Amino acid sequence: MSFSAVQGSETIIAVPDFSFWNWPEVGIDDYTRLIGEMAMAGDQPPADQRLFWIGNSATSPVRERLMEIALGDPRIHAIDITWIKQEGPERWASDRRMDTQAAQYVSLPDHCRYRYLLDIEGIGYSARLKILLFSGRPVFIQDRPWKDFFFDWMEPFQHYIPVAGDLSDLGRQLDWAEAHPEECARIAANALEFAHRHLTREAAILHLRKVITDLLR
Repeated sequence: MSFSAVQGSETIIAVPDFSFWNWPEVGIDDYTRLIGEMAMAGDQPPADQRLFWIGNSATSPVRERLMEIALGDPRIHAIDITWIKQEGPERWASDRRMDTQAAQYVSLPDHCRYRYLLDIEGIGYSARLKILLFSGRPVFIQDRPWKDFFFDWMEPFQHYIPVAGDLSDLGRQLDWAEAHPEECARIAANALEFAHRHLTREAAILHLRKVITDLLR
């Protein structure tokens, strides 16, 4: 079992990750409280009409490519951050709470200030994807080899707006979104319904129990 798996893998089963409970090192003290705050923030209309992403671009060449694209497209607001330990260079991230050197740090609920959100792979899968689906905003998802357990349950242009793995069509997909506001609203609503059905802590526990039960049969 793993937190993500390559599509079609016969030897690895993707299961819910630890952040369904919490991830205090990056400020997620309680997952259930966080997704509630996301949904509440998403009830408000977006104050900023751009596509938004924030993260450490050094963890993936695709993230570095996004920073380049954003420099030439004013419709995209991308912020590069570097996570640091608050108290010394411990070996493991869990030894100390993490902080960020970014002056423009944006919390997950504050992502909802933007009209569109983007999720990109890091070193493997992206733990934040499930949280973004609670935002009430259309989520652009970059294709990546490592996928969460719920990824195959979603459909492009039903629950998210797909983007090529190398971001080569990001501008075109953003053009499409801006030309189809009603479809984008439907996609965001579908994603929120999907998240409430499949991505709560309780739903994750039930899915993990099913995986384990099936393996023991």
